[in-house]
Amino acid sequence: MSNEIVRRCRNCGEGHIHTVAKRGRRQRYKTLELKVPADFKIPTCDNCVAEWMDAATSKALTATLEKEYRSALGAMAITAIKKIRETQSTRRLEQLLDLSEGYLSKLSTGKSVPSAELVAHLGLLAKDVKGRTRELENMWQRASKASRAA
Repeated sequence: MSNEIVRRCRNCGEGHIHTVAKRGRRQRYKTLELKVPADFKIPTCDNCVAEWMDAATSKALTATLEKEYRSALGAMAITAIKKIRETQSTRRLEQLLDLSEGYLSKLSTGKSVPSAELVAHLGLLAKDVKGRTRELENMWQRASKASRAA
């Protein structure tokens, strides 16, 4: 027997709110739209299908999506690093991005989780490794010259 309190939907006024688990739901979380696990229950109107997120459900969903988000960032980083390594040494890339030595290897093996910003940089670099590496090198050279002149 469920302890669920059935209440009328404030959205349509006709349906009732029940906790529902279903496939195919997606939720925006930080920079990504992620799948909500099929077994995750959300209070939902049985008539208009409006979802009513209470504090406890919201907190649980946030924790679930955070795990998915970190996993997705890791996978995106691994894909970009593989592409970049085809033409660029890992060490040089770490220098250009001001990353600690061995950090990209940790990302590649899943031992570390990258920030969304780093994943964005890696993704952009992977689109044109030689060209964008050259741009980074030029940017840092110009900055070095400017700091010497100052």
